[in-house]
Amino acid sequence: MCPCALHGGPPAPCPCSPGRAARPSAAARLLAARLRRLGDELEQRAARRKARGRGPGAGRRLAAVLCLLCALTPAAALAWLIRRRSL
Repeated sequence: MCPCALHGGPPAPCPCSPGRAARPSAAARLLAARLRRLGDELEQRAARRKARGRGPGAGRRLAAVLCLLCALTPAAALAWLIRRRSL
């Protein structure tokens, strides 16, 4: 995306202009560094979560939630149909 679109018009030294060499600007390098740090942090969080484990009751809780969801879906669909017919 052209950065000129962000502020409405080209600035004095527009990075998109054909006269300028194709090299990453300071803002692009800064953004790349931020994205790298964010990716590293997300990797660390995922590794901690994986190392911590789920615990013994996690599977049962997931099964209970899914069972409840399956039980409530037809009731919600029926309520939606009744409400739609009354309109």
